[in-house]
Amino acid sequence: MRRKFELHRLLMRLSYAMTFAAVTLRLQIPIGLMLGYTSYSAMSVWLAYTSWIPNVVVVLVYSALERSRKRASSRRPMAAATHRLSDCGAPGSTVERQTAPRRRE
Repeated sequence: MRRKFELHRLLMRLSYAMTFAAVTLRLQIPIGLMLGYTSYSAMSVWLAYTSWIPNVVVVLVYSALERSRKRASSRRPMAAATHRLSDCGAPGSTVERQTAPRRRE
């Protein structure tokens, strides 16, 4: 097992976006009628694309933002992970100690 959780998460989100396209299509029918299309068959050409493309774009943007947030939070400077014993209440001590590194998920 390769444990590619990030890839699996992305593929599952894309699968959900494509499945939800049926709902998006039904929601766009009244919009098409308001835009002047007289029947479903007249608007089905653009509905076929506009029902799934926005869903996929939203998932990809969300996944990219999530990935950049995770990368930014994992790049903590080393100074932030270093503590002085004098900061912990030991008077006059300047000995530094390292905190244990966090596990990545």
